[in-house]
Amino acid sequence: MNTHEHDDELTQEERDALAALPRQRIPPADLEDRVVDTLHGQGLLVEKRRVRSHRGWLATAAAAGAVAFFASGMAVGQWMGGQSTAEVVTAVLEQDPISRALAVQAAGSEYVRAVARLSDLMEGEDTGALDPGREAGRTALHAAALELARLSPDDPAIQMVLSVLEQQMGAGAAQQGAVRKTIWF
Repeated sequence: MNTHEHDDELTQEERDALAALPRQRIPPADLEDRVVDTLHGQGLLVEKRRVRSHRGWLATAAAAGAVAFFASGMAVGQWMGGQSTAEVVTAVLEQDPISRALAVQAAGSEYVRAVARLSDLMEGEDTGALDPGREAGRTALHAAALELARLSPDDPAIQMVLSVLEQQMGAGAAQQGAVRKTIWF
């Protein structure tokens, strides 16, 4: 037979004591403070050491690192861009004579195409832009003739072209008075 069979049943005295207990749903506000104070007093509860938050410092350090990384990337990019530009300029200056002649031919062909596109204005309504275009074309042609005359001072064809251009430019200046429009390249 089991002697602990009726251990779960309460005596009348226990039932009365249980009934006399207060029936609050919410414990008193100071209960937690009293329990914590009691546990501290008995040495059962030791205060936690405060852990400092490193999130603020980490965010600041990460932002500073990102700015430094960006700035160094910009500096390296600028340096590399400058190096490649310098290499292109050096390559152009060190071209062989055939390459230089081809560059003159390409520029001359582009000049002729630009003048041909200018002539399209004669057919349109906006003929006011034709005069500045003609002046720019003559000025470029005159500058090119001057360079050719410097390269070949004894070439009669170049001298004749230069002479005609200078007469035309002089006649235009006489018609306009002392004002002369010059477009520098």
